[in-house]
Amino acid sequence: MDIKKRLITILILIAFQAAGQGVETQKKYSFSDKQNIKAFVASTASLSNFKSHYHALNIYYDLYLETDKNDLYNMGFSLRFRKRIMHDSIVSYTFQLKDEMNVDKEVRMEIEEKELDFYNVKDGLKWTPLTTVLDTIFNFYNKSTKEKDSVIFYHNLLLINSWINIKANGAIAPFQRLRHIDSLTFNNRKIQSLRPVLIGKSARKRGHIFINQQYTQDKKLPFNRKNINETPLFFQQNPTYNWLFESSLDDATFSTLNGQKTVNIKEYEVENKFNNEIKGRILLDEYEDVLINSLGLSVKYDSKFKQSMQSLQLSN
Repeated sequence: MDIKKRLITILILIAFQAAGQGVETQKKYSFSDKQNIKAFVASTASLSNFKSHYHALNIYYDLYLETDKNDLYNMGFSLRFRKRIMHDSIVSYTFQLKDEMNVDKEVRMEIEEKELDFYNVKDGLKWTPLTTVLDTIFNFYNKSTKEKDSVIFYHNLLLINSWINIKANGAIAPFQRLRHIDSLTFNNRKIQSLRPVLIGKSARKRGHIFINQQYTQDKKLPFNRKNINETPLFFQQNPTYNWLFESSLDDATFSTLNGQKTVNIKEYEVENKFNNEIKGRILLDEYEDVLINSLGLSVKYDSKFKQSMQSLQLSN
């Protein structure tokens, strides 16, 4: 590789890092048919040496995109518009590209375009905010499956297509990364062909996972101390608790755009937050053993997108 190409590669990597892109070190687990969310919350409040403090219930709406040949699914990626509602009032929007995990890969890529409020879509003679288009789609989805044939619903899906068509070759972080991954497969025409295929809603119970001071001393572990902006208020108020992980307990439903097929997905996700990555992984493995042996959970790797595509027979 010549100097010019090396320089271009370095500049691209710096640009992605500057945009706040990164990876997640996480584990995911599935429930048995007999388990329910409420019982799981009670069980994990104090599980062996690990404690959980559930502190928020967030609502997520997702609209997944795919090409007519399922290129994203086949290559192990998912691309979605997401609306997040936190504490019943704080609303944010993002456009995310993620890859799949597997038995040898616990680190998951996540590329985001966060500032969706700045984008508009041409709708006839007027410009409509992209977030308004997404709100309209998600509101119709949330009302009832009987309204899926609404002209307004499908009209706004077409507006999403229009936005993709215009921005396909622009500085949209997920589109840039797709071109960087495989410029032959994800050329401008292929990205323009992306269309909404899957829509869903998730109720996510967020939790802190920690150990007490005694177990910290027994294991000769450091306390996970970060600056005040990164340390959750719960641990600022309880300094003898040692913060290890963040958890997400999801109860999600996804459906085809016409609402004729649906699938329910319940899963538990744990993300390493410990300040020593190696010790954090050891602790995460220890917690996993407890989850499997005490609660009968099983390790899973497939994303909700992949599970839904398979269950709804959209991956054929």
